[in-house]
Amino acid sequence: MRDIRKRRYVLAGVLTLMVFVLGLLVGLVIEGKRVEMITGASQELKVDIGSLQLQYAFIGQLAQVGNCGAFTKTFDKNLDSLESTRIKLAGYQNDASVNRREFDLLRRTYILSQVEYLLLSMKSKELCGTDVVNMVYFFSRDCTSCDDQSFVLSFLKQKFNERLFIFGFDASFEQEPLLELLETTYNVTSFPTTIISDDRYVGFMSKDNLTQTICGLYKSRPEYCGS
Repeated sequence: MRDIRKRRYVLAGVLTLMVFVLGLLVGLVIEGKRVEMITGASQELKVDIGSLQLQYAFIGQLAQVGNCGAFTKTFDKNLDSLESTRIKLAGYQNDASVNRREFDLLRRTYILSQVEYLLLSMKSKELCGTDVVNMVYFFSRDCTSCDDQSFVLSFLKQKFNERLFIFGFDASFEQEPLLELLETTYNVTSFPTTIISDDRYVGFMSKDNLTQTICGLYKSRPEYCGS
């Protein structure tokens, strides 16, 4: 009787160990697939950013030779691609499986691409006389009203489309020195701060206030501005 009871305990122990080992192996396989997926996404982001940088050089040439119609159309599409890249980066920001050093390098490259497109947009106004408004938006993860401001800006971008270019910079990211230069240039001391046509606006701006400010800068007012 005692031997039977002993064998039951041994069998129960073996079964428990097998279940534990099986669960551990399944967990390792799942984590391996997860890391593989993150690595693949990281490679995709590298290609996306590299493509944006190459297209930047190409459409800059379009503006130089005076092909302004093709420039404007291509430029807005590329800004959409830039925004898609930002969303992808944000999606992996808090993922523990991401190689932080590699991810920070991707974020730095993305920021540099943004600044390149901002400079190109400024240049296009000079070369092509484009009737667009450039907006530079600084935010921070510690800012309580920045999410609301971002929502308003996204709404206005949908309304103004290619007539409004928004370049957003996360001041919480300290690994890119160029961000500090931008903040110093625009005298950014608190968040959110919005730069519209070189004028600085500190704090949250409502949809109506932003719309009035933006519409006053167009030579030919977009439909959303009204008559």
